[in-house]
Amino acid sequence: MAWDAAARESTPTPPDGDVHRPAFVNGNGPGARAGADEGTEQGAAAGVVHEAAQNATFVSGVRDTLVSMPGGAGRVLDGDNPAIKQEIIRMVAAYLEGEGYLSSAMTLMDEANVVKREARKAEQQQRQKSKGVHKAILDGDWAEVEKFCNRSSLRSMKDFLYCVYKQQYLELVERQEYQKAFTYLTKKLKPFEKQRLRPEEFKDLCYLLTCKSIADVDKDWDGIASARARLAAVFTSLLADSEVIEEGAEEQDVPAGRLLRLMEQAVQHQIASSHYQPKVLPPISTLLRDYECFVLPNSLRHEYKGHTANTKCLSFLGEDGSYLVSGSSDRTLRVWRVGHPEIAPLVLSGHTSRVWDLSVCKSTKTVIASASGDSTVQVWNVDRMLVELDSRRGEPAGRSSGALECEAMSTMSGHRGDVYTVAYHPVNNLVVSGGYDKTVRLWDVEKAVQSRCFYGHEASVTCLAYSAQGNMVVSGCKDGTVRFWDVLSGLMVNSIPNFGDVTSVDVSANGMFLLTASKGNSNRLWDLRKMAAGDAGKYTRLYKGHQNTSTNFIRASFGPSPSLVMSGSEDGFAYIWDRQSGAPVQRLGGFTSTVYSPVWSAAQSLLATASHDGVIRTWWYDETKPIEFVGE
Repeated sequence: MAWDAAARESTPTPPDGDVHRPAFVNGNGPGARAGADEGTEQGAAAGVVHEAAQNATFVSGVRDTLVSMPGGAGRVLDGDNPAIKQEIIRMVAAYLEGEGYLSSAMTLMDEANVVKREARKAEQQQRQKSKGVHKAILDGDWAEVEKFCNRSSLRSMKDFLYCVYKQQYLELVERQEYQKAFTYLTKKLKPFEKQRLRPEEFKDLCYLLTCKSIADVDKDWDGIASARARLAAVFTSLLADSEVIEEGAEEQDVPAGRLLRLMEQAVQHQIASSHYQPKVLPPISTLLRDYECFVLPNSLRHEYKGHTANTKCLSFLGEDGSYLVSGSSDRTLRVWRVGHPEIAPLVLSGHTSRVWDLSVCKSTKTVIASASGDSTVQVWNVDRMLVELDSRRGEPAGRSSGALECEAMSTMSGHRGDVYTVAYHPVNNLVVSGGYDKTVRLWDVEKAVQSRCFYGHEASVTCLAYSAQGNMVVSGCKDGTVRFWDVLSGLMVNSIPNFGDVTSVDVSANGMFLLTASKGNSNRLWDLRKMAAGDAGKYTRLYKGHQNTSTNFIRASFGPSPSLVMSGSEDGFAYIWDRQSGAPVQRLGGFTSTVYSPVWSAAQSLLATASHDGVIRTWWYDETKPIEFVGE
């Protein structure tokens, strides 16, 4: 079986990750390196990267005040609204027509009109059902109300669902059913937290759990019956507004260039909401991923202390990377609130030996899988506990409440000996693990059972990664090989030699490149498209300067931008190289303690490191400090 679709392409390498750097960062301008010797070439490349990094400026507190855009209550745009869908189709058709694709535009509008007629019929049926919802609200028949909101295609009904959930929560508090209220808060209202127009509202709702009566906090509260009556009035108003707006929606023509204008505004919003903003705005050449200002960390931001032994692994956690989870030889995992080292962490206890590795579920962002020396893989869901962790924000420094405890939701056993590595599937609820017993095992997380075992390695499996599409598992081993396994068949479909014990593997986001770390002080970049073409024996780039020689598992990965790669080191630093030239451009640390693993969060614009001294450190770009490091 071939590699991912992205890796099968034979086209030249695109400027992956260089979209938001000056064009000459790729070596096409002042930093051109043709004909230079390696030292001069890498020095010039490092200088160009440093120049690009100085275009960033930190903007404090911007993200905290912005409204989140994805689906849910408080959305600025309701993507499920039929009128909005119709307008998007009309704008796309207008764009196609303007670009000369007349037949495509006509075909699109013909198909859309058929769908629209069917949608209007369903909408009329929904309006008939809405007449009984008013009475259901007054009677507190919330199941009927929720069913209508979830099935309705009427404008604002999805947002109104938040008001319904809030009313039920307030009624539980008013009746002093605090345990049920807390459960309702975490399961129903928590997902809406970052999508409210007033973000602090969720914190106010949490505070109600400490009160005897809602009236103690809200002087306008006059009882459950009155609150239901107001909610019913809001429902009636929303239906009336929806009818008026939708009746006039089709009367407007599509303004010229409307689609491009909206795209431009979206990019402007992304730039304005970034932690770092460019001093000179670079050209935007892709809309397929969110804007990221090119950042090269150069300064220590925070230190998180609490582990009693070395920390070998960590990852950012949560939808916007606002938490960090770390695993340690003290047999625990700890969840930290990013930017608040004074808050005692959430402690995940259950393993009976050191934690070697961890991986965060890509879809939920709050489920963690951990690999341990106790021969098990454990899975933790910390979603509800993050509510309590968040409630501690604002407590005086040094006076935070004690650590929170959380137990594993499932434990998967089958390995013989230490489990050194674990990785979550990019889409499905699957986990893959590897360890001392030379096997790679695939687990169904929901059932907590092993679904497949891959045999073939001749020594301990030390690291794992999924391909970008999730159809392949990449494994690294102490036998010096990297192997590629088809998930469905369990067959090994390819392998490459790696010149020493492999300590980490990482696949680029576009699926085109593989980064490996191995003993012998070397990290290597492999072009997976060449492997698909049958040329798997030659690496594309070599990254040197760090130390990786002993029994430590030194990890390497892509970041802080797709045009950079980074690695831990036994000399107490985290190293960053320019991916294309191999030039070292940054070195962070100097604490005389092995850095095992650096990880990057694009949402937080932070790099985090796990080290032998047990301290988790985050690093940021401070424009008041120089960027001077060029490889020795």
